[in-house]
Amino acid sequence: MNSIKFESNKILLFFCLFPALLTFVSFTLQIGYPWTYGSGKVFMVIIPLFVFWRKAYTRREIVKELGIIRTKGLLGLSVGLLFASVILLLYYIIFKPLLNPDNLIEKITSLGLDGFYWPMCVFLGCINSFVEEFYWRGFLANLLSRRIASILLASLLAGVLFGLHHVFPLLHYFTWPQALLFSVGTVIASFIWTLMRLRGVSIIDCYISHIIADFSIFWVGWTIIQTKA
Repeated sequence: MNSIKFESNKILLFFCLFPALLTFVSFTLQIGYPWTYGSGKVFMVIIPLFVFWRKAYTRREIVKELGIIRTKGLLGLSVGLLFASVILLLYYIIFKPLLNPDNLIEKITSLGLDGFYWPMCVFLGCINSFVEEFYWRGFLANLLSRRIASILLASLLAGVLFGLHHVFPLLHYFTWPQALLFSVGTVIASFIWTLMRLRGVSIIDCYISHIIADFSIFWVGWTIIQTKA
């Protein structure tokens, strides 16, 4: 059962780049979107579960591997509110007059979601953030930490990979400079979430923080759309 070495360089490289490959195919190449994107997210859940199965982990070992620890969620709430505050301040102070709403409105309209923006946001905010935390903080962070002695370097690499995963969707809606700048924001957020996780903070706190940050972004999206309403 344990014949496959999931920490080998080639397999680990695939695990690291799979999310970015997914968004590149879906958003940049526009192959089968949104089905490729949706199915890819499913595989981001299946891949860790398959690895756990191949390693014959017990339920307790899986819980430990994922970092599911009982928590009051106060750290996750605090970090999430900090991220949300920074996002909203930067938007209202700097970026609001610079963002073109046309691409975002066109995408939402083409998917038939123009009348269901907030239900869509609730679904994405809860499900997508769960999938990303499950894959990045519950699965990949552990693999990287076993290959990289420094927690800071492992967290930084996870942050860069997380940013690469987001840069292709961002390029679909924003200019190159804006997309790269916003990707830096995802790198910072992922670095902090991964550092939290590798230092023993519950993945539940990371999830709470992720949801709050996402909803601040959804609010920004809503205000952008309303400029053309």
